[in-house]
Amino acid sequence: MINKLCGDIAQIIYELAECGVCPDMRRVICNKSKLPFYIMTHTDKERAVLIGLMTDPEDELYVKAYKIDFHKWNWAAVEGFNLDDIFTNDLHREIFKDVEAHQISSYFIKGT
Repeated sequence: MINKLCGDIAQIIYELAECGVCPDMRRVICNKSKLPFYIMTHTDKERAVLIGLMTDPEDELYVKAYKIDFHKWNWAAVEGFNLDDIFTNDLHREIFKDVEAHQISSYFIKGT
């Protein structure tokens, strides 16, 4: 499944590069699950996404992506919340909104 995640990220970066957008990207790992996530940001447009691997109830891996509310994410970081903290309380509902991986480049470019 890591190959699927890498393929999705490569496709997003390619589509954005075609439009002249080069997002900042950094890897983060949830302390609890140890699964890889990547935060991609386009600070000029104040847009960010989280994309990575999650497990379903049967412990099968799948790629999951979220739009990040840029201002609420920054607030949480300043207040000292880490990714695990955010996902273990209701704060994640305010910060993250589901998005399909194939919609990420459109979100960065058009905001949809």
